[in-house]
Amino acid sequence: MMDIRTRTTVAKLCAALHDLVQQYEYSELNVSLLTTYAQVSRKSFYQHFTNIDEFFQLINDLVVLGYDKFLNSIRPPYVYRKYYVAIFEYYYRLGPAFHKMFNDLSYQTPLYNMIEQTSNEMFDHFEFFDKKLDQQMVKALGVYITGGSILTVQKMLAANPNQDIDEMMELIYVFATRSLGLVVDLERVIDPDLIAQRANRHIFVP
Repeated sequence: MMDIRTRTTVAKLCAALHDLVQQYEYSELNVSLLTTYAQVSRKSFYQHFTNIDEFFQLINDLVVLGYDKFLNSIRPPYVYRKYYVAIFEYYYRLGPAFHKMFNDLSYQTPLYNMIEQTSNEMFDHFEFFDKKLDQQMVKALGVYITGGSILTVQKMLAANPNQDIDEMMELIYVFATRSLGLVVDLERVIDPDLIAQRANRHIFVP
């Protein structure tokens, strides 16, 4: 768990990054820019992170934990479909900084790291839901759906910057659920306590 001082520092840095992502390309971000905007000393930053990439890894961890908490907020009926499709709603709710990352190729590396980490999390949830599924197939499916969905959004927005977000999410929802329907029973009831176990874990920051 983070102590209060660390939590305050991280919160300031996260808020600053949210704003800076919307204004700068990934290559333009650096520790000086981030700490100045956050009004946090460089010394405080380096007490917890060796570089900005390590800070981005914390962002990934927090995003995945937020995803678990979002899943944990789902109400009955606890069916498979609701849990898996929730990722699209969750990423949409993360706001403009994350929308920018989807559209700006300079953020490809941190975005793909996020995709991989979230896909691994999906794989873990698949394991909770159905231990009989082939692990390699399930892992590939997670990457296919998350990676494919993000690339679909990028291409659609590149073709039409005014593309309606709700229409895009509906289209991706259809693609994802049809893909899932090949290997799982989407209406299967699952145990919400298994989700709660992951949602209630803590992230450690040195």
